[in-house]
This record gives sequence, structure tokens and C-alpha cells, in this order.
Amino acid sequence: MIVDLFAGPGGWSTGLNLIGRAETVGIEWDKAACDTARAAGHERLQADIAELDPLTVALEYGLTVAEAVEGLIASPPCQGFSMAGKGKGREDSALIIAAAGDMASGVDPRDTLRAKVKDERSVLALEPLRWALELEPEWTAWEQVPAVLPLWEACAEVLRADGYSVWTGLVQAEQYGVPQTRKRAILTATRNGVAERPMPTHSKYYARSKDKLDPGTLKWVSMAEALGRSGNVIYRSTTMANSARRPMDCPAPTIAFGHDSGSAVWMPLAANEGTTADDMAWVHNRPSPTIIGSFAPDVVAAPGYRGPGDGPRQKAKGSVRVTVQEAGILQSFPADYPWQGSKTAQYRQCGDAVPPVMAAHVLASIGVGQLAVEAAA
Repeated sequence: MIVDLFAGPGGWSTGLNLIGRAETVGIEWDKAACDTARAAGHERLQADIAELDPLTVALEYGLTVAEAVEGLIASPPCQGFSMAGKGKGREDSALIIAAAGDMASGVDPRDTLRAKVKDERSVLALEPLRWALELEPEWTAWEQVPAVLPLWEACAEVLRADGYSVWTGLVQAEQYGVPQTRKRAILTATRNGVAERPMPTHSKYYARSKDKLDPGTLKWVSMAEALGRSGNVIYRSTTMANSARRPMDCPAPTIAFGHDSGSAVWMPLAANEGTTADDMAWVHNRPSPTIIGSFAPDVVAAPGYRGPGDGPRQKAKGSVRVTVQEAGILQSFPADYPWQGSKTAQYRQCGDAVPPVMAAHVLASIGVGQLAVEAAA
């Protein structure tokens, strides 16, 4: 039995499929995300994870008390900790880390914590540890934004004391073939073998030196390669402190969907004030920025970017929005992934999901399945 907590539309689920496996049950409270996952062939239990008893769930899915749960996957909500949001969860870190030790002693601190934290979603970051201690899986894999790494490290000490080999650290999505520079905090643990950093297959993207590549690895995958497109456009984000820009021949900086923090746009280079010869040399072949789902789809492309039959979807004069399908491809989902719900819900699901290709590499690193890896030239 493989349990996927905060399973969403199927990032981990699709990653499992890539290594020849499938989850037993994915648990998710959002209806649209459950609908998407089911349409893609993944099982979903729509429920609030914090209200469930792990052993009861296992029994309901046919597991007897004497049997071991094989695996536990978890990607708790990141909005409270994310640099893209208000980040109140980051102020709760010390409380949450201390509570991990309480859980190791058999104490459930969640009710007390909810009265103290500034962002109630912070408490959900403890659910992977609660479920792991209750179900005692053979292996477990967790994912969150980088700010959660200190909590993962505290949980790692608890898991090591329980007999697991544990690895914690930061991974870059583009180093596993995802056309996007998404950084995530990962915890992997196993009772059967040694947990180690997932071995990168592709080079890290160096924004200041796009020709620099890590030795013995493939070149990162660009947006243009992933989307099969090209064009004289540049990505510009007004949601990031440095107003990040990235052409399509690289992995993108953050693509934000929404209104609260501005917008991210594909703009013709000619329309950019201050466009330089250096800008003109920056066109297309790099990975995409991090795709996030906190906001609405204010992402547009230059004239000629979209192909025949794509539809006009005019956002502003001379530009068109990136579709959910295109954003999904930049997350490494299949092009025909069946996103469900309203457009806003679809963009949110896509942005919140774990990139499936990265998930596959993380799981393969602890022996969950076999991933076919292309060798570097």
C-alpha cells in the first residue's frame, strides 16, 4: 500500500507511473484536484488529512494491522512558508520544529499549536510525521518549499531514531530534466537500504552563465524544447523582488498565476523598454521559471508564439496567455493531462503540483521503482 498525502491533481502519482508503480490511495481535500486525478486514472479519497486516523484509512483499504504499509508520500500545503506569499508560516517554524519532538514522544501537539501559530496551515506540515509514526511505512518521501528544510531535518532525527536511513536537502527541478528552475526541500527515508540525494541527470541552470554546465550531466531542458515552440519573446515577472526575466531558451523564473502579487508575462522583445543587444541574444532555449498556483493566469505570449488552432485567448494587444496545458508541460506533466474544474482551479492545481519527473527521480533514489535515464553525451 502506497499512501499519498495532499495528493493534489497527481504530481507524485504520475511520477510513480513513470517508474512503473502506482499509489494505493491519494488523499486530497480539494474537489477539483480530486476530479483531475481521477480523470487521469489515479485513485483519490477526498478528505481532510488532519481529521483522519492513519490506521483506520489503512484498514479501510484492506490492510490488516499485521501488514506493513509500503510507502508514504507527502507534499503538505506550502503557501504559509512560500516566499511567493505572505509567509506567516515561516514565523511559526520554531513552534513546528519543537512539536516534531513532542510527536516523537507520543504527544499530539496539533490542537495546542493551532492556538499559537500565525498561519493555521503551518500545522499541516506535521502531518507527514504523524502518519509515518502511525503507519511505519517501509519508505517515505516528502516535499515542500525550501523554508521547510529545518523542519524536515528535525523530523529526520525522529525517523532515524525509529530505524530509518534518512536524507534531507534541497533539489533543483531542472537537474532532473524538468524545464523549470523549481527548488524544493526533500526528505526521503527507507528501512531497506540507504537514503541518498537523488542523483542529478541534468546540469544546474546558471543564470549568470547560461553556457556553464555541470560535468557529466545533460544540458537542462528549455521551455522552447518542452513546448516545441520558439519566438522573439522574453519572460518578465513582476511578482518577484528582482523583476526576474528569462527568455524561452532557458528554464523560466517563477510563473505566477493570480492578481494579489501582480503578473508574469511573455513580451515581445521589441516592446520592452531598455531592450539591449544582450536581451536580443537571450531568446528562447532555457528552462521555465517555477510554476506556482497561488494566483490567476496572467501569463501571456508574443504574437506568433501560439500555433494554428491554439485559439486567440487575447490578454493584451499583441499577446496571449499561456494555457493550462502549456503550464502543465513546464511542470513535466503529459501534454494531454486532463485538468478539471474552473480555469482558476486548473491553474492553481498545476502550480501547486510536484513536477512528476522530479518526483520520479526522488522515489527512484530510495529504490521505489526503476527510472530509465538518458546518459550524458
